[in-house]
Amino acid sequence: MADSPIPYVFGGFGAVIFNGNIIVSDLGNCNIPINDISFIGTKIGINKIMKLFIITFLSFYMLLLFGCGTSKEAIPDYVWPPPPEKARIKFVNIIKGKDYFESSGIDKVLSVLAGEHTGTTFERPYAVAVDATGNIYVSDTSLKKVFVFDVTQKQIRTIGDKGSAKLQSPIGIAIASSNKIFIADSKVRRVFAYDLEGNLLFGIGEENEFASPTGLAFDSSSSRLYVVDTNNHLVRVYNDEGKFLFTFGKRGGDDGEFNFPTNITVHKGKVYVVDTINGRVQIFDLEGKFVSKFGQLGNTPGYFSRPKGIALDSFGHIYIVDAAFDNFQLFNEKGEALMFIGQAGAGIAEFQLPAGIFIDKDNYIYVVDQLNARVQVFQFIGKE
Repeated sequence: MADSPIPYVFGGFGAVIFNGNIIVSDLGNCNIPINDISFIGTKIGINKIMKLFIITFLSFYMLLLFGCGTSKEAIPDYVWPPPPEKARIKFVNIIKGKDYFESSGIDKVLSVLAGEHTGTTFERPYAVAVDATGNIYVSDTSLKKVFVFDVTQKQIRTIGDKGSAKLQSPIGIAIASSNKIFIADSKVRRVFAYDLEGNLLFGIGEENEFASPTGLAFDSSSSRLYVVDTNNHLVRVYNDEGKFLFTFGKRGGDDGEFNFPTNITVHKGKVYVVDTINGRVQIFDLEGKFVSKFGQLGNTPGYFSRPKGIALDSFGHIYIVDAAFDNFQLFNEKGEALMFIGQAGAGIAEFQLPAGIFIDKDNYIYVVDQLNARVQVFQFIGKE
């Protein structure tokens, strides 16, 4: 080990090797020397760089728990845009399994930074939704069920994997004001309604009615369910009892036409449809009349490559997940790009083939990170 100071920085935390010691600094104005590095390395069998990495974070974690005036609140937030700009979005949590109820957000951050990606409940999550009580619903196309994270009972239960009508490829999720849970199954080509306990109520879709039901959205003001039928290039509309009302859209590139639409949301009397292959978002009124559009295909921020999930926060900002860019972008009500968050990877605010997105009443932003088998949670903390 070198005797002269050698600086290292890992995720923003500084460390120095000096006289056989590792000194971790800038953690609440404390310095911690750690001796007998060779012994530690022999025990865990890793190279010197990994020794420093692990010791740095072990020291950091001990500081959080035991001293030097440092508390969990002292950890810098992951925020966007970064300082000195005023933060508008911050990272909050990761949902990947039962540890959502057992581990703190700080523990999960440290776990991700250390490269630990075990303990996930999911295999291929796609969509996410949150009900009025805060329960979180995540569909998994590979495991063929929907996971429910019950925040009151602090347990995980499932929907669609029991009984005679088992899900085969659950995609979209929508929660009605009447407490019905609607789930689109693209393989069975139907939409199923469940109660809050996961009991099947009814199915929507006669034979050949759907080609590929995917995105779902429910409008409480009209009690209508909007279903994107991707391979038919249109949107079908039903009441909350499953009665068919009307359709809008057809294949094409003109206003009100679609080319493999995928996801949908409803916000303050407007229907937002992600027109994926046309690389745009189209906006309609509740009757399916075209209102406006924004976006085009491109390979830079503000453009779309493979747009998927869509949601709006309480201020009317529009969030679009892009599976090809491995990020989500934020637009204003006019469709003007404001910022983007994310890149390819497995760390905090890194994604691999992201898909669905949902924003709850408190502006928490839930983004499904498919190939990392998790949901990352952010929050909009800025002002309009």
